Amino acid sequence: MVPQSIMLLHDTSTYARNWDQRGHGGVQQALDDWLPGRDDVAFLNLNRRVGEPDVPDAMVYRDGCGLGILQKL
Repeated sequence: MVPQSIMLLHDTSTYARNWDQRGHGGVQQALDDWLPGRDDVAFLNLNRRVGEPDVPDAMVYRDGCGLGILQKL
């Protein structure tokens, strides 16, 4: 990615992990593994916690599978 570019990611919520056919945690786990310690990206994850047992169904936007917004700094 070039500096200041934006990447949109889908299926970033806990709920979306249910469809990871390999059982590795899906997009959410990939981001959890890749993002720590990175100082060259900014990341926002909408609806990340949808699907967790203690989280009500109130969604930020009408998609429970999550939307990630990644920007290269």
